[in-house]
Amino acid sequence: MKAGGYGRGQYRSGRGVDYYRTKERSRSAQFHQQQRYPLEYGHLSEDGSNSSGLSGGSNKEPYNKGLLVLVVAFLASCAVLQQTYNSSNGMEEAYEQNVNSYCSPHEDVEYTLERHPHDSSHGDICREVLGAGNIGGFVCPSNCHETLGAGSPYCVMSENGNQVPCRVPRTPSERPYKCHPDKNYIGVCLLDNSYSFTGKSQKNHFKDESCDNACGTVPFSPHDATPQLPKGGGLCASDWDCSLAGVCSDSTKKCVCDDWATGHDCSYLDLQPIPPDKISYLHNVHTSWGASIVYSNHDQLYHMYVSEITCPPDYVKSTRCGLNFWQTQSQVAHATSPTLQGPYVRQKAVVAPFAHNPTVRYSPNNPSVWHMYYISHHDGPVQVITSSDYGQTWSPPTKISPFQNPAPLMKDDGTLWLYHRNDHLQMEDKDSCSDEGIRLSMCSSPTSPCTEFDETTKEINTKKKKPIVKHTAEDPFVFIDTRGNYHMLANALPYKCLPKKQQGGHAWSKDGITWSDMRVGAFTANVQLMDGTTMSCERRERPQLVFDLNNSNKPIALASAVMGCDVETLPVDAQKHYRGGSDSFTIVQLLGSGA
Repeated sequence: MKAGGYGRGQYRSGRGVDYYRTKERSRSAQFHQQQRYPLEYGHLSEDGSNSSGLSGGSNKEPYNKGLLVLVVAFLASCAVLQQTYNSSNGMEEAYEQNVNSYCSPHEDVEYTLERHPHDSSHGDICREVLGAGNIGGFVCPSNCHETLGAGSPYCVMSENGNQVPCRVPRTPSERPYKCHPDKNYIGVCLLDNSYSFTGKSQKNHFKDESCDNACGTVPFSPHDATPQLPKGGGLCASDWDCSLAGVCSDSTKKCVCDDWATGHDCSYLDLQPIPPDKISYLHNVHTSWGASIVYSNHDQLYHMYVSEITCPPDYVKSTRCGLNFWQTQSQVAHATSPTLQGPYVRQKAVVAPFAHNPTVRYSPNNPSVWHMYYISHHDGPVQVITSSDYGQTWSPPTKISPFQNPAPLMKDDGTLWLYHRNDHLQMEDKDSCSDEGIRLSMCSSPTSPCTEFDETTKEINTKKKKPIVKHTAEDPFVFIDTRGNYHMLANALPYKCLPKKQQGGHAWSKDGITWSDMRVGAFTANVQLMDGTTMSCERRERPQLVFDLNNSNKPIALASAVMGCDVETLPVDAQKHYRGGSDSFTIVQLLGSGA
């Protein structure tokens, strides 16, 4: 992962932000609307005649009179066109002024509207326009005001008597996406009008990150945890239409989801509320950023191996210094709990800095042998250490891959498939907000050096190609389900992709090589609590699943990291240690009926 902070008045912007350049887009959209629908703008009468009131004359009248009428009509039409053009320009200017009026608090400074539609910790702002490569300061839009004090969401507005993040209205013509018109596809967002459902193909059904959260049965608000989607029920022709996370019923031709999945097409995680007293790992001293959890029959405990960020020795703070120091201060710590959701008690640091993104896997043929994969520098390589005594002692590290964010998948034949993040890839979407993507390497054993796999030629080689999943992503986690299908969870909105509220991604495959498009929003940065409240966070990354003790292919819980959480939405005990902002911690949330 690439993590970074941003301060008041300084926000890292990228193509993932709805960075709305008002002038060009509003002119173009308004002009084309008028050309297609002139009746809406009052230039034609209801019977279809033009507004001049002239008729073409009778065919029984003399030729010269008819010609004269035609000339007059032509000139009148030109006048109407000029009037239409002038009116169009006037309407464009009025519309433009209306949009720009939100960002014109100072006449001597040029501002542009920068939207953060899903980000509960960051309202819409007006960003000062500077030269290339420079990020200007901000002011609040005219319908909002700045947050008192130094806290987010920076710009707020009043809504039903409450202070909520600033939102500048967005017209339908400004939205490149729309909700699926078929009621059987609740929660599906479509790109433009380019959708198809013939019973065999579904195209562009997984582009839901820009629909303003309007496609669920209940619209999102900044404090909603997830869309209220049905568990299955979408039309299908095969299990693929059910995201391979359910089956397509032969009788109804509708999806029936597995226990861990939900949504019309089973592409979402069916996350359950967390007990307020079980925030799994929120240590009083160290910030953490995700974990891998395994169960040991040896001591009947759950063992968590967590990315922990320590404070620099010369830093002004000595506790919970936040995610900003992860690139130099990360280590792997060991914590235990008798229950899956914790809370977990820290035991000790297992791998000293630098070590990050740990993932622990059992040996396929010996559950007492554990392999821990992690990165030994902020951008790789991947190393592995091995324990033959249920994690009590560990071997020296072995380097197996030059890449980062390892997602190891143990195969029954003793080989290892290592999914990982690559940078600077050739993305199919030219407008992708990031060139980070997921690639696959293959290794002859769990500790052997790995070689990248070319999914095009089905051969092993060392050349960098396209990502194995088309959508930009990082932090992959891959598993094989009870029917032998492959599933990948990931951070689908990495680095410069903003906002990150819907960043949880889910893709599926029948062979682990050819993958679906990514369901963006499969899990969100908000977390429901059992007391009915919602813990509202800005980011949620590093997804790792925990599996049923009696079925290693059945996921029962999601471990993940959250940051940028609204402190007031946390349970009271958690508020004692959590600092907000760049501070982060690790949670475990049950799936479906849970363990």
